Amino acid sequence: MEEAIRNAAWFPSGIATGLESIEVALDGFSRWRLSTSWGTFDILHMEDFDWGSIEGEVWGEVPKSARVSHSEGTSFQLLAEDGDWRAEHLPFGNALEGVEVLGDLIEMPCGGLRFEGRDVLLFWRGKEEGEPLSKALAEDPIATCKVLGSHLGKVATAAMDKSSTGNEERAWNDRLKKMEDRLKTNTLWRAPHSPETRGTLTLRHLRPEHIRVVEGRLVLGGIWGGLESMLLKMSQKRPAISDLGAVFTLAHEFCPQNQRQEALRTLGESWVSTAPESISNRRALDGHRGGLHIWVYEAMLNRMMMARAMNEDGPRFVVRWLAQVSTIQAAMFQARSWSALALMCFLSSALVPFAWLWGYLSTNEMILSPVFLVAGMMLRRMYRGRAPSPW
Repeated sequence: MEEAIRNAAWFPSGIATGLESIEVALDGFSRWRLSTSWGTFDILHMEDFDWGSIEGEVWGEVPKSARVSHSEGTSFQLLAEDGDWRAEHLPFGNALEGVEVLGDLIEMPCGGLRFEGRDVLLFWRGKEEGEPLSKALAEDPIATCKVLGSHLGKVATAAMDKSSTGNEERAWNDRLKKMEDRLKTNTLWRAPHSPETRGTLTLRHLRPEHIRVVEGRLVLGGIWGGLESMLLKMSQKRPAISDLGAVFTLAHEFCPQNQRQEALRTLGESWVSTAPESISNRRALDGHRGGLHIWVYEAMLNRMMMARAMNEDGPRFVVRWLAQVSTIQAAMFQARSWSALALMCFLSSALVPFAWLWGYLSTNEMILSPVFLVAGMMLRRMYRGRAPSPW
């Protein structure tokens, strides 16, 4: 039995250090304590999909009886007396909380099986429609990115209408440090997030196999959170722009190189067109204050972390992107010199009237105050102009 667990597609063999069987109180499942270099987790492994023999805390609408017609990893296509069904097994469990505010923007499960407050099995009616996001991005990246960005902007709007927390800059930056330490990257990036960067209900990560394109519209299916969220301990309350950073990473992975830049620009602009103005304005996207770049960086680290967890080589596109971090940071550091000069000019403009009052300057020299003010404004504009493009 332990060998079957270790060979499962979801098992994080790259970080696992121990696996111990523990008592289970749910028929049809075995329960294990998984020790990893990133923490310890209790997991429930479904032994055999026999819905008629599984008993537990059932909620919503579920098939009365079903058999598996196709399975891939933790996903199952089912044939039941009342038609086609889909199921998703969650070995690490997951709590579906608050997601109902997104309404039709995500494909909510119609029912499931819960154990100790965690969902371990979710059900949807019908077969999967459309094509996977990875295929859509490869075949028609521009149109797909437009649909993807617009849809995520609507998700951000619905989430912000329901919940908006304060800026948790320290917690977000602390998580970056933990990932950098685990991966032993040669990168170090912290963002002084703008006030517009506020936490809200987010998707946390976006698995491409659970996103489909159906006749020009996007279907966010699969699970809320999932393996990555549990292993990487991703807080649900994060900035909405973090979801955009996650799909930018998917675009880097699946879009053809000759169309990638245009696809990224389309993705960003379509998100701005439907996301709340308060979190998508120029200041919120300012690269000098984190903007989108820091969340693309986080998503790249997430992707590298999952490759490490699954004992896979780091994806080439992630390695290439991370290699550019020092160049981006160097350009931002150089731009800060213009900001420092602008600040000096503003201070000088404010001090000139006092110098005149104290007799250090003549009346004619008062012209220096507006000169310094204009110079400061020009230097400040140059500083803003040197911010890296969001896309």
